[in-house]
Amino acid sequence: MTALGTAKESASPQAAASQRDLRQLRIACNGYVDAGSGSIAAAGHRLLDSLLARGHRIDFFSKPSFVYPSDLLERHDTLRYRRAEDSVAERIKRVATRVVGQQFATPVSLLQHRVFARVVMRKMRADHAADDYDAVLFLGTPAFGRVGNVRTVSWVQGGAGTDVRSIRDRHDLLRRSEKSWRLMLLQLYGKYRMAVGSPDYSACDALVCGSSFSRQRLIADTGLPSESIVAQPYPLDFSAFKVRQ
Repeated sequence: MTALGTAKESASPQAAASQRDLRQLRIACNGYVDAGSGSIAAAGHRLLDSLLARGHRIDFFSKPSFVYPSDLLERHDTLRYRRAEDSVAERIKRVATRVVGQQFATPVSLLQHRVFARVVMRKMRADHAADDYDAVLFLGTPAFGRVGNVRTVSWVQGGAGTDVRSIRDRHDLLRRSEKSWRLMLLQLYGKYRMAVGSPDYSACDALVCGSSFSRQRLIADTGLPSESIVAQPYPLDFSAFKVRQ
């Protein structure tokens, strides 16, 4: 919870006492969470479940076609779902996918995501103006923007460009396993990612990642102070690994 502390907190005895009382936080959140998925999506779901169980109030901003955590909404009355969607952008994406297919509709998907990010931030800021948030949390993605002076934390999957570096470092292997045209597409994708597709971490006050390797990569890439980037293993539900009779 330290990373989610508000920017207003200090090291004074009064602040420490206030933090101990604590103080159920009001958190604005966005991200990809899915209990039935893997990696950071399942980890984010587990994290939200834990925060809500501790009594923190969370407003989750997304669109039902992307993320709708129905199980969490059923279990926790401190979770509020805030729809953030643009009907025009959704319609354009559906038409493009139907006409040219999912793969070739990627440029439209990128534009749709930009619209989605703007809608999320607009709604977060409007809700903050009505009732202050204590923290902003993004799961699986860098923050889309800032909400006033509220402390913003992003739990990201890893350092930027790891996939691109793999294409470069495993070039000989890929040349044997992939067709020439597929390898060329992968290399073009890598050049795009490193040129204009790199994540923007400028709205983040703190980052959480899954390993010390990712932490060192993020320190080198983001310009954030090293103490603002924390390596934390994904939360796991170990009961899922019980041996069944």
